[in-house]
Amino acid sequence: MKMLILRSGRRFDQLRACVPIVRTKTRKYGAVLDEHWLPTRRDWLILGANAAGKTRWLQRLHRHAPQIWRNQPALLLRAVDPIGAWSSDPRIQAHMEATSKQPWSKAKAWEKSDWLIRWVEHHHAVLLLDDAHQLAGRKLDIAQRLALVAGRIVTGASQESRIPINLRLALLRREPVVEALKSDAAYDATAVFLWLLILAALGAGAWQLAAILGGMKFLGRGSRAARQT
Repeated sequence: MKMLILRSGRRFDQLRACVPIVRTKTRKYGAVLDEHWLPTRRDWLILGANAAGKTRWLQRLHRHAPQIWRNQPALLLRAVDPIGAWSSDPRIQAHMEATSKQPWSKAKAWEKSDWLIRWVEHHHAVLLLDDAHQLAGRKLDIAQRLALVAGRIVTGASQESRIPINLRLALLRREPVVEALKSDAAYDATAVFLWLLILAALGAGAWQLAAILGGMKFLGRGSRAARQT
């Protein structure tokens, strides 16, 4: 398993600093297999299934962002939050009012989203994007535009291939450091078992049984079939 260690210290100018370190262990209290630091001058892509700890990593990084990225403000955006919560940060409101000389309360919803992008671009902010594989619609469009202007991006997703293609290409062009986490959550292995059973039936010459199992497998992948996320 991988653990995020935030090692505190002081810079040469005596300011407090924090170094993010990834420690790989056999288990929670087991032996240390590997330890390496995450470069703060590159983007990070944190992958893992549900309950792997991606959100916890991003929240810890967000809390210690002033010590990790010294001269860049950080903004945490979660895919499960309403789109209005993305632009409700007081720093964005202050930037809009100082720039446009208009009160934040008078701005329309789409204008607030645009000011979010302008604020990130103006400050070269660090963007922490949680559950990127769940983005769609207007949120996906905003995330794609943010990926073009953010100073650094830390992305959490279940799998790289599940991130929407346009956003995925924008993130991969930035050449992020990839960290894959493992989850203790149980997952359904019925599909793998069924394919092995079909192959075993074919190997034994029972093609009728293999055909029946294959038909059941095909029917189980219909448009109304339940799927895990």
